[in-house]
Amino acid sequence: MSAALAAAIALTQLAAPAPVHADDAATTTTTTADAAVPRVGVIVELTVNLPPGRADAIAGALADALNRELEVDALGGDDVTRLLPPDGLPDECVGTPACIADVAARLNATQLLFLAIVQVGDDTQVDASWVDVATGAGATRPRVTLHADARAGAVFATQAQRYLPDARRREAGGKTIIIEGGDGRRAPGRDRHLTRTTWITGGVAVAAGAATTLLGLSARSLYHRCEREICPQRDLDTLHGRDVLADVGLGVTVAAAVTTVVLYLRSGAAAEAAPAAGPAVGVVPVAGGAVMSLGGTF
Repeated sequence: MSAALAAAIALTQLAAPAPVHADDAATTTTTTADAAVPRVGVIVELTVNLPPGRADAIAGALADALNRELEVDALGGDDVTRLLPPDGLPDECVGTPACIADVAARLNATQLLFLAIVQVGDDTQVDASWVDVATGAGATRPRVTLHADARAGAVFATQAQRYLPDARRREAGGKTIIIEGGDGRRAPGRDRHLTRTTWITGGVAVAAGAATTLLGLSARSLYHRCEREICPQRDLDTLHGRDVLADVGLGVTVAAAVTTVVLYLRSGAAAEAAPAAGPAVGVVPVAGGAVMSLGGTF
C-alpha cells in the first residue's frame, strides 16, 4: 500500500462521525425531556361567597403545592391575576378556544387549570378543569374540600398528582430546590415548635407576670391607705419592698418573654452539633433595688 493511499484512508476515518451508543442517545433524550417542564397556569374562573383575596390565596396555594410535589412550573394567585384582563375573564372561558389561547399567551403557559371555588358554610369546595393548550384536550379533576381548620397548601400537596397525572413527581433531595417565602412557602428545615426550654422560659414569664401583678396591686392598695392616714414606718418599709419586687418581677417577665420568642423563632433552624445550655435568669438584691441577669446560649 502506498503512503498516499494510507494517508487518504486515515483522513477518511478521522472525518467519519463517531458512532452513537444507546446510552448516549438515552442521555440526550433524558436531558431534552428534563428541559421540557410544563408551565401550568392556575386561573380562578368562578367564585361564590368568598371574601376578597381568598380565591387568589387558594389559587396561589395550589400552584405552590404543584411546584413542590411535581416537576412543573406552576403560576397562580396574584401573579396570574395581574396578567389577566382587568375586567376579568368572559363567562365559560374554559370552553372557549379563543379565550383559552388568550389566557395561555398572557401566562406563557402550556397547560391551564381553571378553578371554581365555592364557600359552603365553614368549608370551601374547589373544582378544577384541566386544559392542554396545544391539543385543546380537557378534563375535570376531582373536587377538593378545604375544611375550616385545614391548610390549603397541605391539602393540595396530597392531591397534586390528581390535578396533573402526567407530570413527574419531584424527587426528594433532587437538583431543584423550592425556596419558599412569606406567602406560606418555607425553606427546607424543621417547622418551628415549642421546645422544652421554650416551655420553661414561657412558664417563667407567666409566673413572673402574675407575681408582678399581685405585688403591684398590693403596693397600690397600701400606697392609697397611707395617703389617707399616717402609716407606721413598718408599713412604709413594706411598701418600698413591694415596689422593688414588682420592678424586679417586671424585668424578669420581659426578659423571659423575649427569650421565649427568640427560642421559638430559632426552633425551625437546623439542630446544632452540641446541645445549647438553657437560659438562666438571676436576681441579685443590691442597695436600693436589685440587679437582674440573663444568661445562656442563643
